[in-house]
Amino acid sequence: MKRGSRTPGLRPGLLLRVILVQHEWRRSVGMMDSPLSSEDFERLKARKVRGLVRRRLSGRKAELDEHLTDLRQEFVGRSELEFFHAELIVRIRREIDLSADTGTFLRLWDQEGAHLARSLDLRWLVSAADTLVDHHPDPAQRALAGAASLFTNTVKLYETERLALGQTRSRLPAGHDVKLGSRVGLFDGLSTFGAGTGDMIRNLYRRLEKLTRETGGPAALILRAVMMRMDRHDTVFQRLAAIHTREDTRWQDIMSEQPLPDGGERLEERKTGDRTG
Repeated sequence: MKRGSRTPGLRPGLLLRVILVQHEWRRSVGMMDSPLSSEDFERLKARKVRGLVRRRLSGRKAELDEHLTDLRQEFVGRSELEFFHAELIVRIRREIDLSADTGTFLRLWDQEGAHLARSLDLRWLVSAADTLVDHHPDPAQRALAGAASLFTNTVKLYETERLALGQTRSRLPAGHDVKLGSRVGLFDGLSTFGAGTGDMIRNLYRRLEKLTRETGGPAALILRAVMMRMDRHDTVFQRLAAIHTREDTRWQDIMSEQPLPDGGERLEERKTGDRTG
């Protein structure tokens, strides 16, 4: 029996109701077993996931159908295409039908990548990047997707440490003596960033922006979205930008395109385990 398949003995009537609720969009367009076309993607993009309460699922349930039914609540009010994208990632991680699901996932990003990059939040953008790292046939796409995942998860780790240490201040206190541009040795030849004047962040953004333009594809869309989100939220990039004084080393103008919107507001956390898929 494949991982994620239903447990023997589950009442058929209950299983059927779970599947019908979870896959309402498939029934509505009559494609339970047929491949998805670009027209199908457009229909899914136009439909909203219906429900009363929107809550984030955190963790993994053993039964695939039960897990996806719960996960669907995270996308209430969002497009069916976003939920379908999440379902594909879950199925790929569980290797339900790895070849077919991976092919659909790559085709979805090829056809609807711009929409997904605008609509998905960072959680699902990183999940998409990790999936590209694991399964995209092009090494350049895998490398760029890996950069997006590394970029985001590094911010996640240090922000977690800040919270754990009680360092929640978002701005330097008034009157704080900041020695802008000074360097302090850290470890192994590494020194601190020259806050206020340094060009390291600008050079980092410039190189990554060039890579996204030259490489293109879904990984480039994800990395650009990630970089723009980091400048818009309370991260070290935004905090350092607030005290930056040297105009020719600012980095906010590197991404010339209009910033991509977030994938949605903060959701209520609901833990059921320790994994997404």
